[in-house]
Amino acid sequence: MLPFLPVINLKKSFGIADLSEMDEMETKLDLAIAYIDMGDSDAAKEIALEVLKKGTAEQQMVAQALLDGL
Repeated sequence: MLPFLPVINLKKSFGIADLSEMDEMETKLDLAIAYIDMGDSDAAKEIALEVLKKGTAEQQMVAQALLDGL
């Protein structure tokens, strides 16, 4: 069972470059969750650590919650 993850507000106004990068980090978070569901915590950890470096503050909170749950 995954820990509670905060809802990320995507309704803010972003530039196109920011939106593309944000979408990439959102996809990485989804992938990390999928890896956790498959039992591959090493892959999930690697991806979550990347989001901690490159994601928004909200994405970093989600990534940290995933790491804390591993």
